[in-house]
Amino acid sequence: MRITIDYDDTLTKPHVQELAKKLIKNHEVYILTSRWDCLYRKMYKHMKSNDDLFRTAEEIGIPHRNVILTNQAMKLEHIVRGRVGIHIDDNKGELDLINSSSDCKTFSSLDLEIEQDVLEYLKEI
Repeated sequence: MRITIDYDDTLTKPHVQELAKKLIKNHEVYILTSRWDCLYRKMYKHMKSNDDLFRTAEEIGIPHRNVILTNQAMKLEHIVRGRVGIHIDDNKGELDLINSSSDCKTFSSLDLEIEQDVLEYLKEI
């Protein structure tokens, strides 16, 4: 199954990183973030680099090719086009839009029981 995980305030949390390490063993895991790509960062020098994001991806085992930067666009288009089965995020607005407009199952990273909920869901399908 294709699974996307937001970065800021989601994959930066240790409990979500541990979940991601488990998921990459049997699933295609992507980082799907609203962050700006390198082209925008070159145009706007004040933007911080994405080095932290790529360093975390490497530590978890997510290939750089599985990092999607939306440049502040809503994630729904990538979810639908990429046929994503699960998306994990901290942004309620993103989660609500994905839930109302796609078949993707969403989970909030704010839920401390997220690992149990995601793994149970994967067993059920």
